[in-house]
Amino acid sequence: RLADSGNAVMADRMIDLADIRNQLVEAAGTKTASFVSKNGDILVSDEISPREVIQLSHQNIKGFVMEQGGNTSHAAIIARSVGIPAVVGAKGIMKQIENQRIICLDGERGLVSINPSPHTRKRVEQFYAGQTQILQDKLDICRKESVTKDGEAFVIRANVEFLEELDNVRQFKAEGIGLLRTESIYLNREQFGSMQDQISFYGEILSKTDEDPVVIRLFDVGGDKFQGARIAEQNPFLGWRGIRMLLDEHNVLQEQLRAILISAGKHPGRVKLLVPMVSTLNEIKELKEEITKCRQDLIEEGFSVEEKIPLGIMVEIPSVAIQVEHFAPEVDFFSIGTNDLTQYLLAVDRGNALISKLYNQAHPSMWRLIDYIAEVAKKHGIPVDVCGELASNPVAAACLLGLGVSSLSMSPVHIPAVKALLLKCTQSDFKKLAKSVQQCKEIDEVETVFYNWKDNLI
Repeated sequence: RLADSGNAVMADRMIDLADIRNQLVEAAGTKTASFVSKNGDILVSDEISPREVIQLSHQNIKGFVMEQGGNTSHAAIIARSVGIPAVVGAKGIMKQIENQRIICLDGERGLVSINPSPHTRKRVEQFYAGQTQILQDKLDICRKESVTKDGEAFVIRANVEFLEELDNVRQFKAEGIGLLRTESIYLNREQFGSMQDQISFYGEILSKTDEDPVVIRLFDVGGDKFQGARIAEQNPFLGWRGIRMLLDEHNVLQEQLRAILISAGKHPGRVKLLVPMVSTLNEIKELKEEITKCRQDLIEEGFSVEEKIPLGIMVEIPSVAIQVEHFAPEVDFFSIGTNDLTQYLLAVDRGNALISKLYNQAHPSMWRLIDYIAEVAKKHGIPVDVCGELASNPVAAACLLGLGVSSLSMSPVHIPAVKALLLKCTQSDFKKLAKSVQQCKEIDEVETVFYNWKDNLI
């Protein structure tokens, strides 16, 4: 009924319903369902939920192919962050492939080869044989100082969701964590848990990232980041999520703020607090009151608490981006979430494969908006970071720096490619690229500018 409703939003809820069904069948059955891969298999499916990606990442699965979803769906982001190649939006793949078939998967270019020829298999084997040297080349790049050709410093940090990603954070020399997603702590649970779970998680992240800064984002449960017992919503991406949910769920907010403040007290000067899904100034004012109350309570209870933790907002709602001038005096930094900002600005669901060709974070309107945000931030003397997937595109990263973005944050696996390109450029190169992009009217013009700029650079 959901599939035939004619309502795209309702049809997308099939994924959640099917997930519940599968769990019920597993719980009620005489045999326990298992996804364990003995041979490092590639899993082909209509859709895989974020919860399942997490489970399968520990069970020797080597790749995912999904008919549904987009490149910035949460499941796809999680797969990339744990180093598992994934191809999404592969329409009709379930009808084209049978179980136990040999397939070659290129997660970088989104290609799937069914029953590959001996020639293709040989090329894949040669590719794998060269990976050791490729990894070494990447590590050599990451060990270099983050400065442009003309001596200007730039900053690349990591987006992190799981403790398992910290090895990549260290390996690829990220300069701290620009986005710590916290909702994953409870992604496999039916409700939010104890404060101690959070303190343990934050503490381990902070202790394993040397003295680098860590930006902790408050819970952003909603959209395609589901948490157990959630209320059904017609459009969760536009619904009860982020700070909207936290200000209503007072106990959840207080618990998280206390956990963050306690953790920050143990690691002075390293923690920044980031607020998701901000849409009004009143939300910031209410949150500040909650932070003040939590701090006072903790001091009275004998905890060591910093006098002030830098507070930033996710700029991901167009109305906030347009009025960013009014938000600047209230916060210490901006973090542009290009994943959601793009879908809200372009009215394109980033998880809908039917319109995936319309979802492009390098759209001219995005560059105009980012330019304005960076201009306001500079005027008020506060840094502006980009933590969305746009920052992981090397040429787009160069353009962001050309617009005055202070730092970039991305999945650790993308750092080598981005840094390799930025090291070859001057600040003047960045600014020229940004100026060219700002003159574009269509996305294909932006792509042409990107291609020609990189070609000339090489």
